Amino acid sequence: MATTADQSPESLSLCSLRSRLEALADSDGAFVVAAADAGVRPVPVAGLRFDSLDAAREAARLAETYRSALRRYDPQLPRYDVVARRDPSSRR
Repeated sequence: MATTADQSPESLSLCSLRSRLEALADSDGAFVVAAADAGVRPVPVAGLRFDSLDAAREAARLAETYRSALRRYDPQLPRYDVVARRDPSSRR
């Protein structure tokens, strides 16, 4: 039986995707995932920070997968082009 770590993000449940995001998060991190144009930090990455650009990029990919899956239940869910970036308010 495949473990969660072995599965592709597309085959994971919303709960599993959120768990992976939370595992990547670091409350002291200098990086965030936000909408490229509006700066909005959408669900499921709102409030999460990441310790490296690589971790934030992985989180952006997982967030896009999460939002795509969520859109099956709510087709009106806003679409964002999410990107990983250094948070300008970070002191790190």
